[in-house]
Amino acid sequence: MHAGELGIDPARIGIGGVSAGAGLCSALALLVRDRGELKVQFQLLDCPTLDDTQTTPSSQLNDLIVWTRSSDEFDWRSYLGDRYGTDDIPAYAAVARATDLSNLPPAYVSIGTATASATQTSPIPAD
Repeated sequence: MHAGELGIDPARIGIGGVSAGAGLCSALALLVRDRGELKVQFQLLDCPTLDDTQTTPSSQLNDLIVWTRSSDEFDWRSYLGDRYGTDDIPAYAAVARATDLSNLPPAYVSIGTATASATQTSPIPAD
């Protein structure tokens, strides 16, 4: 509503987030598309939290240094509350549940690798 006052070009809006924020960003892209009030041009999703079902191969990995299966479960339980583990999860809460992904803005999705486990080390070059 105040784009002109703020010097914002409403035809050049991008959105982004990290982790749960990236999940919320992707939900916002769905919501904006569904409402049709404006058009988002771009999404930056850094390590997005998108799928509460934890059924993908990567969600089964449990020896990663930064994120474990229990961390993921805690994250989703904290966010979804009593709805966790049910089919009563709207796509705006867990975007992987969306059935229509058409007409969404392009997205750059940045993720880590699933090869960095607690038992692996990677050499850090000395300067």
